[in-house]
Amino acid sequence: MNSNMLSVNGKKYVKRISLSIDKDLFEKFDSLIRSKAYSNRSKAIADALKYYLENYSWESKGKDAFGVISLVYDHNKSRILDKLVDLQHKFNNFIISSNHVHINEKYCLETVLIRAKDSVIIDLASKFQSLKGVEKVKLLLFFA
Repeated sequence: MNSNMLSVNGKKYVKRISLSIDKDLFEKFDSLIRSKAYSNRSKAIADALKYYLENYSWESKGKDAFGVISLVYDHNKSRILDKLVDLQHKFNNFIISSNHVHINEKYCLETVLIRAKDSVIIDLASKFQSLKGVEKVKLLLFFA
């Protein structure tokens, strides 16, 4: 990525970047931002980066929190159900509830509501994510 800093009167305000992306991805993104009435791509890309950082930067703040962990997994993978249940039992002092939904013949969706220090919630989400057969993990943190 090529980049340089734009400044006014010596103060740094924005970083200008260039990037290369797949044509289909660009067209889908461009179509989406037009439908959302963005005035320019820079604002849309900045919003997308903020969303990405909020959703994938699982950093502990050392605070009490509520968490919703959603995961999609292939229930045909060897012992995946046992591993998921074992993990939830290890965190049973913190887990408020869990819900299981069959998506289709192959995939299931599990949601876990948990109240603990954010580091504990992040630890559980990371452990879920590391399991073979878990396709996707989303974590929402709400601070108490």
